[in-house]
Amino acid sequence: MCHSHDFICTILPPHILSKLAESDKHRARALQNIALTERARGRRSMMRGLLAIGVPAGELRRTVYDAQNAQNLPGKLVRGE
Repeated sequence: MCHSHDFICTILPPHILSKLAESDKHRARALQNIALTERARGRRSMMRGLLAIGVPAGELRRTVYDAQNAQNLPGKLVRGE
């Protein structure tokens, strides 16, 4: 596991994470990332359903959250319409 504080944020497609999970060297981190993305995807799906209530068709409703460098989603609401 990397203990460096110099991080590079990237997005990896699921098929690449799955391939990395086949490697002994990268398996743990790849599986952790797969689990995190699945959990975030589930939260987004749930939030989308909750936010859609009461919004008339054709009207925009945008909300912006700040996770403040944490993994607790959705984070603090910083802007909403």
